[in-house]
Amino acid sequence: MALILYLCLVAISLLRNPASRLNRIFAYFVSALALWNLGVFMLRSAPDPTSAYRWEVIIHVGVIALPAFYYHFVLIFLDSTVRRRRWLIVAYGLSAFFSLLNLAGSAAFITGVQSTAWGWAPASGPLYHVFFVYFYAFFVAGLIHLGHAYKKADSGFRRNRTVLILVGTAVAIFGGVVDVGRFALAGTFPVLERIYPIGIPANMVYALMFGTAIIRYRMFNVSAVVKKCAVYGTVGAAVTSVLVVLTWVLERAFDLESATAVWIIAPLGFIFTLLLTPLGRPIEDWIERLMFSKSRGCHETLVALSKQMSTLLDVGKIVDTLVQGLVRGVPLTHCALLVYDEPSRSFVTQREETTSGESAGIASVRGDSLIVQWLKGHEGVLVKEEAVLDPRASHFFDAAGEHLEDIRASLIVPLKLETEITGILLIGEKLSGEIFGTEELELLEVLANEAAIAMQNARLYEQVDRERRRIEVLYQLSRRLATASETQEILSLIVNETSQLLGSEVAALRLLEGDELVLKAWTDSPIAEAFRPRLRIGESLSGSVVATNQPIAVGDVLDDERYDPVHKKAAEAVGLYGFLGVPLRANGKPTGVLYVYTTQRRSFGADDISLLSAFADQASMLLEKSRLAEERKRAEEALRQSEKLATMAQLLAGVAHELNNPLTVLIGYAGVLRSGTDGPSTKLRGRSVEYVAEQIETAAEQCSRIVGNFLALARKHPPERRRVALNRTLTEAVELLAYPLKLDTVRVELDLAAD
Repeated sequence: MALILYLCLVAISLLRNPASRLNRIFAYFVSALALWNLGVFMLRSAPDPTSAYRWEVIIHVGVIALPAFYYHFVLIFLDSTVRRRRWLIVAYGLSAFFSLLNLAGSAAFITGVQSTAWGWAPASGPLYHVFFVYFYAFFVAGLIHLGHAYKKADSGFRRNRTVLILVGTAVAIFGGVVDVGRFALAGTFPVLERIYPIGIPANMVYALMFGTAIIRYRMFNVSAVVKKCAVYGTVGAAVTSVLVVLTWVLERAFDLESATAVWIIAPLGFIFTLLLTPLGRPIEDWIERLMFSKSRGCHETLVALSKQMSTLLDVGKIVDTLVQGLVRGVPLTHCALLVYDEPSRSFVTQREETTSGESAGIASVRGDSLIVQWLKGHEGVLVKEEAVLDPRASHFFDAAGEHLEDIRASLIVPLKLETEITGILLIGEKLSGEIFGTEELELLEVLANEAAIAMQNARLYEQVDRERRRIEVLYQLSRRLATASETQEILSLIVNETSQLLGSEVAALRLLEGDELVLKAWTDSPIAEAFRPRLRIGESLSGSVVATNQPIAVGDVLDDERYDPVHKKAAEAVGLYGFLGVPLRANGKPTGVLYVYTTQRRSFGADDISLLSAFADQASMLLEKSRLAEERKRAEEALRQSEKLATMAQLLAGVAHELNNPLTVLIGYAGVLRSGTDGPSTKLRGRSVEYVAEQIETAAEQCSRIVGNFLALARKHPPERRRVALNRTLTEAVELLAYPLKLDTVRVELDLAAD
């Protein structure tokens, strides 16, 4: 059985990962054990001392190589082959030396064989005792190295593997010490020869422990096995003691020493039977909870978090609950959650918590890294220690030169949505020092996937809520903009509302005039004085927005070569870094640019760009509406002026005729005055001088009014509201239209009340 076991271990280790040095040395080591076992089996059936000696030589071929192979195995396991190379050379040198003595048949090593109660045994020569020192010295040295490594190990999985090898080595040394002691003291105490040589069974346990450590160590939790053995052994001893005492008391009390004990054994057997059935499960659960509360705490924490994920609709709360729940509930040394960031195309740390000052050691993981590729192509949790043992994983990462040692985490858990990875959970060690069991790893995988779904649902909910709030904000802004009437008032309102909308320190607006962008409005800021009032299309960042007719977002304007040097100097002095600009459009063509600055190096997201673009579209519509209103106003004014000119052309003839009558009077009376009188008299051709002067004055006033009305009609002035003398206005209008009315045989009579 032992031989079959060894051969199976050799085959498994080499088939699993033939390129691994650890697996190869393990195969050599187990092969030596197999040779030893085969030799012992054949030695027992040896018919005579000659054949027995021959098999002793074969046995020692394997035995002599064991310390060197073991020491080499331990150094590779601890990554210490370079540091302890000299001792490794000594081990192989001594192995070669004793092998030569053995194969040469030197009496200094083995003088022959001797018969014992258990078969043939070697008769030792003078150097055989030195061989024993060599044999156990390197086993003890390896044991010491493993003990130091166990204390310094920062990984529960590595500690578990180290314990497996430690326990295996201790069992092997114990079996060897028993066999050597039996062999050495048999001459003094012959009874010792009857003790069964436990070296072979001990070596079987030894090999199994080693194989488990390098092939499938997670299926064997050493601390859990030790605890269970201790718990159930203690319970068994306690129950046995109680039964012994109870039996003794009953026998003494009822004088049953000579009676049959069936009446006692049967009920007790019935009780034991009940304990082995499901009815005894509560007792077992109680023992489990008492002794394995830490493991149950981890299991219950993972189940509780898994249930809680579906009830949360806030991404930040999901992240905090997940990370804090794992760190405080399991508990862990540290835990970090990395979430995919589209602009940087990498997974960046969203939340990290620690209880021991440790951290994951990285702030981000590239989206195209080998770790992400491995997680996409494989199901389950990536155990960092297992990646070294798994030939597929080790070849995958070693081929590209990417090492997992940079990540200080015990587990790497992907958050998956179907085939896409939305996050990576980096989990540290348990504070208890225990490893994660298979069931716990499966629960972690389920928890991570539920967290991914919960985060997606929360993002969708937040997106809907943001859209609702965005529509409300735009509606309120549109209402405020609609109340503004003047263009400059609209422009000032746009930049002020933009600044509040995005929480920016500076907002400004430029409009396209010909081939230049003219600064029209800005918020109050020291940098506004440094803005160039005019920019060409394509010049600086705002000019580039118009040139491309697309939004431009810059995290730090000081690092952008497109930014105008004058503006850059001013921005550096004031402390402005972030920039976001969107075009103003009319019929799809750019008419200007609306942009903001922030005092922080800000990475504007798609939501910020969408919100500012939507507001810019609203502002563009209002500006276009205002422009069209002003153009219509100018057109109406021009139309009114042309109508006035047409009316003046029609009235020109009438005005000339109306002026002719009073002018005739003026001329006539002026002639009368000029011709004088026959003598000094107050009469002029039968008219008094006063009458003539009055007629001249009336005619002159009439001419003045006609000319004044005509000029008022021709004069261009904006409409205004004011009080007027209605009678006078009507009289002037009738005088202005007197001639056309007369031609149309229309007579106008005015019957006006007093003003």
